[in-house]
Amino acid sequence: MELEKQLKQIEILKTDKHMTILLSGLRAFGSIENMSSSLLDKYKVKNPTINNKLLDYRNDLIDEIDGAMSGFYEYTLNTIIAFCGFHEEDDSTNDYLFEYSIGDLTIDELIKELSRLAIDIANIPEGHIMVRSSDFVKYIPEKDNPFAFLDCEE
Repeated sequence: MELEKQLKQIEILKTDKHMTILLSGLRAFGSIENMSSSLLDKYKVKNPTINNKLLDYRNDLIDEIDGAMSGFYEYTLNTIIAFCGFHEEDDSTNDYLFEYSIGDLTIDELIKELSRLAIDIANIPEGHIMVRSSDFVKYIPEKDNPFAFLDCEE
């Protein structure tokens, strides 16, 4: 997708009705996990056996919710990623959507991060890969990729 069109798509995440519903679902899913952690912290007692039981119950609850929501969560991630013109295997996009879902990013911050990512990806020179952190973006030649898996033949 052309960068200008991709940036417009990212910008309308906030106003597109379908995307708003999907993003609200992601946020609801993340808030359940946050709320259960907060409740666990709030009701800690001195008895480690009781604390471990509470932790087990909390983890069981999250597992049940994960099972019930996994189809929706995967669909939502893939739909938003495709809508914004990213590749579904891009970890950065998934990370930003997860951070949004748990409340670490607002919708405006999510849009800003996705826009920045799109620009960084568009600027990758031919034959290079992008190494990115919150502090820097670096483009290295693909042949010098320190993260490449070695082909181990016996």
